[in-house]
Amino acid sequence: MLTIQQLKENYSKEQVLLVLLTRIYFATGRETDAADFIAANQINWIRLYRITQAHGLRSFIYYVIKQHVISVDPAFENRLKKSYAITRHQNLRMGITTAKLISDFKAKDIVIIPYKGAVFAHSYYPDIALRESADVDFLVAAEAVNEIENYFIEKDYTPKTTVPKRYHNYYKRFFKDIVYRTPDGENAFSIEMHWKLMEAFSGDYPGHEYFLPHLQPYSLGGLAASKLTPTYDLLAVVSNHFVKDMAIKFKYLVDIASLINKEDASIDKKVVFETASRYGFTKKLETGLALTTDLLGISMTGRPVSKITSGRFLNVPLAFPVHLPRLYINEPEFIKCSLQLQDNNRRRFKFISNSVLYMFLPTYADINQLKLPAYTLPFLIIIRPLRLLYLSVRSKSKVKASL
Repeated sequence: MLTIQQLKENYSKEQVLLVLLTRIYFATGRETDAADFIAANQINWIRLYRITQAHGLRSFIYYVIKQHVISVDPAFENRLKKSYAITRHQNLRMGITTAKLISDFKAKDIVIIPYKGAVFAHSYYPDIALRESADVDFLVAAEAVNEIENYFIEKDYTPKTTVPKRYHNYYKRFFKDIVYRTPDGENAFSIEMHWKLMEAFSGDYPGHEYFLPHLQPYSLGGLAASKLTPTYDLLAVVSNHFVKDMAIKFKYLVDIASLINKEDASIDKKVVFETASRYGFTKKLETGLALTTDLLGISMTGRPVSKITSGRFLNVPLAFPVHLPRLYINEPEFIKCSLQLQDNNRRRFKFISNSVLYMFLPTYADINQLKLPAYTLPFLIIIRPLRLLYLSVRSKSKVKASL
């Protein structure tokens, strides 16, 4: 674990304090470390709040400072308190919706697998409010997508990311999810149904059939639900936190540390690392675990010896603004990070090849904006690179205009 001096050499005062507060939660740091640091440094509390907000840790940090009686700026604490109350209410609603969807689809002989979200918060944190979630995620079988979408339409959910059914076969082959919003007005949140855990350009990953045998009944605050066993829960969450998003938020390290801290003895490390090797995400996994150890002092026991360190990626999980605001193939920094974290040259070539392919594949936005019949798909493929170029140029123009 990095010393406070090493943290100061790499991060701003506000970032260092965020790390010190988080270490208190995991008992890898002392209350006096944070208190002494606050006393010795002029903290920009507005900036600290913005960093904490960007990394999805407002409720978590509020819990830490209250549980351990850490003296902080009152205005900072009050803003965190409001976020904590909102998150608690939201997560309870998400938990109820999660249990209902599991039950409703079970009645239709459809098994949906929750990961991240309220189930994760309830499983690995002492308080469901500690983990901020913007949506509810499920892993589903691709063949069940049509019936799942019919359910959402029948229940008056609002489509957010989907395509007309005439495009379903194409969309399910190359993309990963449909997204609907609950019919709750201002309190609505998104439900993401993934038949893949990531797009092909982000890497290969096991799907619904791989995880299904490891699903077990679970009581979510008294509600009947289900969850993956710790080994497979870790693999499901790692797909997002370390493989797809490449540890760009400090929240991701906190999630993984929380799971390991509670369930280390139950995690089958052989399965985890054999799966990583088979699907080509060993370097991403080991980099994420190295960051978790260096910043939070939480390590997975029985982990294979690795030469991979946090090294040049040390700035990523605490960056403000967030290191990669968009994880897509028209973002140079995303391409750069993805190439650096591939396991070998063969994987790098595959990433480049898939990225080139996806430059030509119309997304739901292309399909829905142009509203053309399915037989015009070849035309959409031809104009897709031009549209992608236009969007990239427009995005850069907006950034320049805001400077």
